[in-house]
Amino acid sequence: MVRAMWRACVLPAIAFATGCHLAFPIEPFDEPESPGTPEGDGPSVFSSPGPAPMRWGGYAGPHAITLAAADPDTIIYYTTDGSTPTEASSSGTTPVGPIMIEATTTVSYFGVLDGAAGEIVTEEFAISPETAKPKEGYLVTNTTLDGTSPVVISPAGATLAAETDFEVWVQIGAPGNTAQIVYGVGEVAQDCLYSDDPSAYPGVTRPAHKFMVKAPSTKGVHEIRIAHIEELSCGDAVRAKPLLPPDPIGTGRPTQARIGVIIVR
Repeated sequence: MVRAMWRACVLPAIAFATGCHLAFPIEPFDEPESPGTPEGDGPSVFSSPGPAPMRWGGYAGPHAITLAAADPDTIIYYTTDGSTPTEASSSGTTPVGPIMIEATTTVSYFGVLDGAAGEIVTEEFAISPETAKPKEGYLVTNTTLDGTSPVVISPAGATLAAETDFEVWVQIGAPGNTAQIVYGVGEVAQDCLYSDDPSAYPGVTRPAHKFMVKAPSTKGVHEIRIAHIEELSCGDAVRAKPLLPPDPIGTGRPTQARIGVIIVR
């Protein structure tokens, strides 16, 4: 049995987003940072979900984030007002949350374990409810692994039962386009959450969608990522390797976002 690091938080419906774990990628952007890679000697800390791409304004509405570290004994200190966190700031033992993001918010945080402090990480969670609706996009909310949490400790190579809510739509100018939401671990695409014709916003909503994720065979902290593609079959979308880093010559790859984390020990 996979051991969950925390239980997913439960939120009421608020504005455009429902639930705790929301991703809102739309267009190509820079490669996301892998969780837990500070330069300091202390523990690595990461947010789930991470910040959304900024091209169309960020997230579509209020949501919650959780801060966590690979070691469950890590104490996490954080601020949400743009100030630098210290050991006098708000804190908790990993995981910490839900931390509500009601408007564009700068979140800064670091972890301490056995007296060693990690590097301070600063992320901006932008919210813009209207700018993305005429464009193509999707929302992924309430992702859980093993029925309990978006972050789990897993044996190498294990197959994990997962569940999520999602919405997907295409741009107003091309209502007949198909759309694919591809998921995978790290850079390796595994399958599609969705592959069909969703129409323009509000498109298609699928609550409690079940899928399977295979944990990597190597130890470490691994992101579960999603990417959006249009006008392909699911098989072609997966074979297109949409979770690789952006093309260095600038042609770009589909937007990627983190919706969960697998820690293999």
